[in-house]
Amino acid sequence: MRERTAALQAQFERVRELERRETLAAERERLMRDMHDGVGGHLVSMLTRRAR
Repeated sequence: MRERTAALQAQFERVRELERRETLAAERERLMRDMHDGVGGHLVSMLTRRAR
């Protein structure tokens, strides 16, 4: 019984770590997308001001 409990606990910890990594990766991706969108908007704005 103890071996089974230990195995389940180890599996639970692996799942928690994978979920944590997936959450961090998704947040990094969201931040990169937001930064990319923001930079693109600023570049277009700057280009239109220079063209005037």
